Amino acid sequence: MKRSCCVVIAWLLLAAALLFLLWKKPLKSPVAGASVPSRGSSATERVSIPEAKIPSSNRSREGSSRSGERRDEVLQEIQSAVITYAPEGVKPIAAHLLDSDPEIRESARQGLVQLGEAGAIPLLREAARQLDETEAKACLEAASFLELPSWSLTEEARAVSAELSTPTPDP
Repeated sequence: MKRSCCVVIAWLLLAAALLFLLWKKPLKSPVAGASVPSRGSSATERVSIPEAKIPSSNRSREGSSRSGERRDEVLQEIQSAVITYAPEGVKPIAAHLLDSDPEIRESARQGLVQLGEAGAIPLLREAARQLDETEAKACLEAASFLELPSWSLTEEARAVSAELSTPTPDP
């Protein structure tokens, strides 16, 4: 039983690594900004999705270099928020859903899915209203995925957990 669990975990890690490598797709620019409440927050506390800044096509090499550095910083910020595995991670990630850089928008969307917080659902739906058709569809799919019930809350999960927690006699 322990060996099969290790195999399953190894496959899941491999799938996660593959997903991480393949999640960067070219996307179109967003249109405007939005603000929606986050889960567990009061009606007055809101998570803002900043208005997009559309990049100019006449960038200098220096501007391009700065944008690369900015992209790296933002991607690191998103990853840091994801690994908190806490509802507070939604805010710093959601701030980049309408970024001018398509790679950052994709990373923000994927980061919210990885974080798995239901508080991201309204943010993804609001961003979908402001993005082109392809990105809107991706945001809506991400929101729908987050709406799915957690397997760990099912009877099957409880049974598996109970089975794994009972000690097995050594032969």
